[in-house]
Amino acid sequence: MGKIDNSLLDKYGRLLSLDFYRGITMFLLVAEGAGLWFAVVDPYFEGSIISTIGTQFHHHPWNGLPILGFGSAFLHVHRRSGYADFIWETVGAR
Repeated sequence: MGKIDNSLLDKYGRLLSLDFYRGITMFLLVAEGAGLWFAVVDPYFEGSIISTIGTQFHHHPWNGLPILGFGSAFLHVHRRSGYADFIWETVGAR
């Protein structure tokens, strides 16, 4: 692994982009727990940038796509190639 450019570090040697990422992640988690995303899509904010951002944190209703079923079928088909054994060992299923 290469050295990190010192211009990316603060005076304590901390990587600023990583600190920013951690900070924004914590903010988003707290905002979700506090119900902020439900508040910003209130009809009062409709048509504003606040509402536009808030709608990005709401998901389309789940229609039940069986992802696990597709993955299992894929591994079953590739079992003879040895690829499935690698995957099973990686996830610790064997």
